[in-house]
Amino acid sequence: VVIALNILNMPILICFIQGGLGCSDWCLASKEAPDELVQKALDWVCSYGTACGRIQPGQPCYRPNDLRGVASVAFNQYWQDVKSLGTPCEKIFNVTTLVHTDPS
Repeated sequence: VVIALNILNMPILICFIQGGLGCSDWCLASKEAPDELVQKALDWVCSYGTACGRIQPGQPCYRPNDLRGVASVAFNQYWQDVKSLGTPCEKIFNVTTLVHTDPS
């Protein structure tokens, strides 16, 4: 399921796999972060491997003209994978923000 929405006046794209992510916090691209830093963080997160599968061409969350939307999908997936290690959302190149309400 692909959901386009607006959070804090920032259009983002949230893509949930069937059954949802099962999370109560979401790590999203910050609207204040400069695009070039969001892109740098996205490139780094994608080097992690599994975080960017759903934003690749041909996948359900692929949106080539929506940097913050696809970055939010990748940042949240990466953070869900590593948060048990104590990694705070806000430490992903300081371009992310943690939200506590379901963005969908």
